[in-house]
Amino acid sequence: MRKYKTSDIIEVEEYPYGSKKTVCRFSLEFNPKKGFRSVKQTKNPRTDVWNKEKKSTYSDIVLMCQDLDGKIKYCHFSFYDIEKVKKFLPFLSENFNCFNATQIKYLYINLYHFLIGTLRSMVIYSGSNQDELKKIMTPCLTLAKKCVSNSSDNMFNEISKLIDCEAINATKKPDFDPFVVKRLAFERLA
Repeated sequence: MRKYKTSDIIEVEEYPYGSKKTVCRFSLEFNPKKGFRSVKQTKNPRTDVWNKEKKSTYSDIVLMCQDLDGKIKYCHFSFYDIEKVKKFLPFLSENFNCFNATQIKYLYINLYHFLIGTLRSMVIYSGSNQDELKKIMTPCLTLAKKCVSNSSDNMFNEISKLIDCEAINATKKPDFDPFVVKRLAFERLA
């Protein structure tokens, strides 16, 4: 599978357009506040004018790929699950050159915020001990924060190696439910 840079525009000839064939452009759009989204644009074969672009919704990460059949596909990914993020970071490392400097900084910032959010949510929603969790997550948080300041280095693989999912999940309290009210206490008004 071939991966393209985020700045590439791929034109495909003989793209289906009703009963006719036309040219289709595939590209990516990046917004530092929203992320990436795929863009597709076809040319009207009757008028030879480009139609309005069709844009997807934003994702944290999108890469444009071409499979073995020659079809253009988009690989979408979001920072949501710590185990999936750990598995995805080596993929980012392998495809580091597909992104420009602004996009790499955006990825490091989102990764750092995701790791901070994971720490906080584990304490609130899983009953994890904050100090214990900080000891486990400090190495990956420190490296991610350093990468935000100096985003020219490809450190995604190293961050992935520092994320210890088993140790993080081991901090969860069994049968912890943050949404159950255990006891209500009312003061008696005199």
